Amino acid sequence: MTESQTKEQIQNIINRYLLRNAPQPAGVRSIAESVAIGTDIGGHRTENQDRVLLAYRLNADNSETFSIILCDGMGGMESGAQCASLSIAIFIARLFFYDSVNTTLSSRLDFSVREADRIVFSNHFGKGGATLSSVTFDTKYGFCGVNVGDSRIYACEFDKVNQLTTDDTLAGIRKDKTSYFPDDKNLLQFIGMGKDINPHIIEINSNDNISSFLITSDGSHFVGDDALAKIVVNSKKSETVVRRLIELSRMYGGSDNSSIAFMQISSDFKQQLNPDRDVLYIFTPYSELQIVCCPDRKIKDENMDCKPNIDINTQPKKKSRKQKNKPDKKLTPTIEISFGDSNG
Repeated sequence: MTESQTKEQIQNIINRYLLRNAPQPAGVRSIAESVAIGTDIGGHRTENQDRVLLAYRLNADNSETFSIILCDGMGGMESGAQCASLSIAIFIARLFFYDSVNTTLSSRLDFSVREADRIVFSNHFGKGGATLSSVTFDTKYGFCGVNVGDSRIYACEFDKVNQLTTDDTLAGIRKDKTSYFPDDKNLLQFIGMGKDINPHIIEINSNDNISSFLITSDGSHFVGDDALAKIVVNSKKSETVVRRLIELSRMYGGSDNSSIAFMQISSDFKQQLNPDRDVLYIFTPYSELQIVCCPDRKIKDENMDCKPNIDINTQPKKKSRKQKNKPDKKLTPTIEISFGDSNG
């Protein structure tokens, strides 16, 4: 199988998985203690069009690539959930399976977003789309972010939270967070708009005093930066941050889908997950997918219907040390991919 065919197959598998495991009313999940992701349909929507996940891969050379990604399907346009699922699937397939070992992380992020935009546009002709926000780590390059739309990326220090992104709206460009004009909040660009898209690359300096990253959909950060910062600063665990922010958006009326990803920069997936090499792990708030990238092996596609992991209104069950952070094999579909040479 060629490199291009491998990417397309992985893209299709992830997209199908995200659509079949459509978000339930609410769910929050902690991964390796240092990362938490969550989503909630809200109090007034009939469908959750947000998609949020953690993607992780331990490469053949023992280097790591991992990314927290959030896509918010555009309400008022066609197929919001489908556009969000497809955007995130294309982005992952291009980001984690790239063509050159000399490709920088920032250029990979830019290319992955442009590919997502191109393919979503070819499917929906500008009538549907999604936002896309991601913070990605690569062993060689460190952390880097990318953003399109009005979902937001925050850098969290020990006593404050700083917004790293600018909303792709008139209000965002003017830095007017109190604008009440509806047109001021219309998106100026989104995944699926066409070739004029301009991804915002966020270079992150390793010397910055950053302890964690936070990504929010507009249904979460509408509560205001002050409330958001107080929750982040006063929460000891990643899962607590996500759970409290979702609960707060509900208290504020829950007018939209609410999704959050929170990641500490001290994340040690090698030790806590004990991952296998060349396996792409996809963690959603409800379930987990493993794509085993093995040369010269037939595709094995097990049943991908999984039960929710943790409900927002249910306290997680305590696990013994032996069980802690071990994936539940009954809830973990595994897919094997056969391919030729692959970099990364």
